[in-house]
Amino acid sequence: MSEKKTAKLSNKDIKNLLAEMILENLETKNCILTPDMFKHVKQFNLETKQPYKGRNKLFLILLAEHYQYKDPRWGTFKQANTAGGKIKKGSKGCVLRYINHLKTVKEKDENGNVILDDDGNPKLTTIYMAKPIINTFVVFNGEQMEDIPTYTAPTLVPDDFTQIADDFIASSKCSVKEKVSDTAHYTPAKDVITMPNRESFTTSDDFLHTLLHEMSHSTGHESRLNRIGINKAHINTKERAFEELIAEMSATFVMLDLELNVSNQTISNTVGYVSNWIELLKNKPDVIEEVCDIAGHVANYLIKNYKEYLSTKTQVA
Repeated sequence: MSEKKTAKLSNKDIKNLLAEMILENLETKNCILTPDMFKHVKQFNLETKQPYKGRNKLFLILLAEHYQYKDPRWGTFKQANTAGGKIKKGSKGCVLRYINHLKTVKEKDENGNVILDDDGNPKLTTIYMAKPIINTFVVFNGEQMEDIPTYTAPTLVPDDFTQIADDFIASSKCSVKEKVSDTAHYTPAKDVITMPNRESFTTSDDFLHTLLHEMSHSTGHESRLNRIGINKAHINTKERAFEELIAEMSATFVMLDLELNVSNQTISNTVGYVSNWIELLKNKPDVIEEVCDIAGHVANYLIKNYKEYLSTKTQVA
């Protein structure tokens, strides 16, 4: 498609397009994201400069690769005007979603009475809502705008994947054991992650990605995000495919949100699950939206713990 215009896509359109794009990658290249797509990892908001996350980021990466956008900035009609520009005539935006699973409420005791702090104010706590609050908004790529400042790509600094992996291990809520092993796996009954010795991995980013995949599984434990399917995944093929897709998407979201580029080797290492994922997506394309929603929450949980650990680590230093 030579003309860089995206038709305004409904939520259903986006859901189907996501499934189609990922399914095509799985069928033709044995991966969710191709190596080329990681050059589009920096997709961020024109006004706030904040990177998009989860499902929205994945969708914008896929669109950027499809239309070969060089500008990673996206914004609403109003944000383009605020930046001194305007949307080019004939350009069509795409609908993104803001999903909020968290809600701040007053703490209550077992009798339903509000708990007060020492100052007499209600104590507040954050709860997870199974049915999130969803808001939609339409964005346009920077190349669909006129008269906005020219985008200049920053100089990239190589990341130390080994150090990042060590910090994630330190932030893990369950034990992570490195030992001689043919596979990496999470054992729900023991709440333990087993990782092959890192020397057995060909690249440090492969070790990190595999670690994040297993840490994503561990978030399903009842003491964390309490994902019921984590226990069934070991005996039910469909549940396993679903849980593995969540773990893989979560690991991908973490690396995308931290803007970490990965090697071809890392991307190709999920080939063992591909056939099950293809079957899952063909039978139920809608599942990709559910997977992305859960994976986004998992990724946020892992990154929150990771950043909290880095904060304490910095204070100690």
